[in-house]
Amino acid sequence: MAHPYVHVRSPDLFAELIRIADVTRSQLARRAHCSKAHITLISQGKRGCNPRVAWRIANTLGATVDELFTESKEGEPGGGDPTSIVAA
Repeated sequence: MAHPYVHVRSPDLFAELIRIADVTRSQLARRAHCSKAHITLISQGKRGCNPRVAWRIANTLGATVDELFTESKEGEPGGGDPTSIVAA
């Protein structure tokens, strides 16, 4: 079974958290171990990411994964079942 992908719940919340955390998209990309382009697509809700990247993003922005992201089936452009995402 494929690992779930997660998508941002609210592009507006994502942008606000970036502003509050006072980080650039480039800095966020470095901390999340992905490209700036990927951060831009994630922030716009156009692309998902794996839960590990989601955790790094949320941690950098001072949020939880569940606050910032929602689980979706692989291949879905966005959204999905808003159940708990991270199962350690």
